[in-house]
Amino acid sequence: MGLNYRRHADDLEVQQPKGAPGSYLRPNSTVIGYGDEILLPSQSERITVEAELGLVIGSTCRDVSADDAESVILGYTTVLGMTAEDVIRINPRHIPWSKAFDTFCSLGPWVVTPDEIPELSAVRISAVINGRTIWSNAVSAMMCDPHWFVGYFSGSMVLETGSVIATHTPGAGVVQDGDVVEALVEGVGMLRNRVRQAAPLAGYGASPRRLRRAAVSPRSRPRRGRTAQDMEKHRWTSALPAEPRSSARPRPAWAGPRPRRWPRKASK
Repeated sequence: MGLNYRRHADDLEVQQPKGAPGSYLRPNSTVIGYGDEILLPSQSERITVEAELGLVIGSTCRDVSADDAESVILGYTTVLGMTAEDVIRINPRHIPWSKAFDTFCSLGPWVVTPDEIPELSAVRISAVINGRTIWSNAVSAMMCDPHWFVGYFSGSMVLETGSVIATHTPGAGVVQDGDVVEALVEGVGMLRNRVRQAAPLAGYGASPRRLRRAAVSPRSRPRRGRTAQDMEKHRWTSALPAEPRSSARPRPAWAGPRPRRWPRKASK
């Protein structure tokens, strides 16, 4: 989820949406666990960390009301979410991509059942960087409570067993190579990861402002007017040995003698 806390919307200098917070999906490649390294991609120069409360779905469901949400919730867990914030500032439509880098979603290490948390609204969520608490707030400050999310999403899609809904963060902090980040959720647990700068990708710059396709060397660059299929064919055939340039190619023995060409009759 996104912008479920008003204070975080103010930090991003955007207006908090009305009726429902923002939402996005993270691919499986983003998920890591306690103690794993969070890799900072070279395509972003400003990465932020967010501590969140996560809902773990315990049974596949559809069209569940908010009042019945607890019946399909296995429990609650701790989430550390990462965001390439400068990507969003360039283009807000890049929010799904800014959340989808590898290792950008740490989960666990515990799942606490609903009966162990008598008052969910009083649970406090805190984000810690290098031992210093940068943001902290309670579930009661959310625009939409966690049970509302189950009714909202199950009304439009099937929620599979094991799905995790992150309910957003009270605030975010910028991280750098070597930082140790933690998410503290009262009554649920503490999640800790170390941040490390990833190796740059070949062909891409270190900033989203310099993102572009990998350059093609002058020798392999195709001429203008060629299609993508021509480019792919050119890439593979350029490595093959050159064929003889003789206009009369040798004829295989099984094909027999070359047929005689008769002269065309002049048209009247």
